Amino acid sequence: MWSATLSAMSIFQTFMTDRVTLVKKDGQRFENLPASVQSGKKIYTENPKIPIEDGDQFERQLPSGIVETFTVLDAGFQQGFSGMPSHYQSTVRKNTASAAPAKNVQSHVQNFFGSVGNVAQGSQGFSQTANIGIQPEELGRLVRELRDHLEDLNLDSDQRRSAQAELTILEGQIADPNPSVVQQAGKSLRNITEGAIGSLLATAVTQPAVWQWIHQMLARF
Repeated sequence: MWSATLSAMSIFQTFMTDRVTLVKKDGQRFENLPASVQSGKKIYTENPKIPIEDGDQFERQLPSGIVETFTVLDAGFQQGFSGMPSHYQSTVRKNTASAAPAKNVQSHVQNFFGSVGNVAQGSQGFSQTANIGIQPEELGRLVRELRDHLEDLNLDSDQRRSAQAELTILEGQIADPNPSVVQQAGKSLRNITEGAIGSLLATAVTQPAVWQWIHQMLARF
């Protein structure tokens, strides 16, 4: 029993990879809260003692300096059970992100899948980022794993059809991937399934290793 409880808590804590600030309506701030931000629609937080209420705001600072803000529509307190600690699954609305001041430097970023050869550099200020992204064998495994376990997500009929359509697109890209097609299909698939996968991980899913891997892969799109 203790082992199962610790396993459930460990999975839940691993899932909290973001850090957010809760801003109360009276201006009070709770900073550096472990959280999981789900496509701008849900924010999971693990501390049940934080007084999250409808109308509060969350802030998340990205590595770029951009600060995203989210308004809480439903605090979404979840009572703990079966070893899973009490927590919040807050429904939120993403507000317009505000950017930190940046230097006025023109840059061009090029993203690649697979191996990257030499690319001619252009004018002053040109920079090149080689993003290897998801390899064909990883893409193939992602398609197989999601097809094998799609029913576990309990998606509605429209979501299931949309997910299957995106999986078909990704399957067609395994042999000779087009980066823009793979990225678009992957992002769509992540948006469709992320909330359901988050719920599975937060409720001690029976196959945590599989869903943790799928969650990490989708986060790369």
